[in-house]
Amino acid sequence: KSGKKLEAIQYLEDTFQVSNDEARSLVDAVEREQETFSNEERPPLAAPTVLTGDLRTEVMQLLLVNKKMEAIKLVRAQTGAPLKAALDLVEEIEKEVNPNFKRTSGCLGGGFKVFSIFFFVVSFFLLGGAGLTYYYEEQSINNSDLITGKVISLEPSNDSDGTDTFAPVVNYVWKGEERTYRSTTYSYPPAYDIGEEVELFVNRDEPEKVYLNTFSDRWLTVTILAGIGGFFLFFAVFLSFIGRKVK
Repeated sequence: KSGKKLEAIQYLEDTFQVSNDEARSLVDAVEREQETFSNEERPPLAAPTVLTGDLRTEVMQLLLVNKKMEAIKLVRAQTGAPLKAALDLVEEIEKEVNPNFKRTSGCLGGGFKVFSIFFFVVSFFLLGGAGLTYYYEEQSINNSDLITGKVISLEPSNDSDGTDTFAPVVNYVWKGEERTYRSTTYSYPPAYDIGEEVELFVNRDEPEKVYLNTFSDRWLTVTILAGIGGFFLFFAVFLSFIGRKVK
């Protein structure tokens, strides 16, 4: 009715795994019905609720040899039922013929489900990565000494868009030894001034593990992973819901 004939043909091909010619012949038959009767003039079709007698036997025989489309055509021809009604009648018998019968959801619903599974997997790895990163960084900080250092310089990094960003280089003393820490968190404008005093966590067992006592140095990676993972999880749930609705 909406003029999407090609989509109707493609739907039948994908849903019932039939050839293009078979799908087109069914769509043409429905189209001829639309042309014969307007919505106002069309008489109500009293389609049977169940198939009986010889017609039921013929449909069952066709289903036994995997000729579902031929069975639907036969029902439509002998009962005058619309395509959807004929499909329902045939599938009622198919449930008896095939104990493992399951109504096909079509390519659109299946596509939503495939994408939802993909996004579920991606969100699992991202959220898992965020959780592990949080755990190990928290463990490291709990096993660290909090000391004070001084920003001695700002290390530039030229971004792809030509903007210079800066990360602090901090000088500090730990266990009587003077050390230097170069942050990997860059920003513009610089988040620190040269000569500014800052707090650092230095791991007691692995002194090379150093964190500035700031949100960006401690939790930025966790926040990014968790945020992206949460978005993918929401999208996966949304696509799964849509996939259940689309048949």
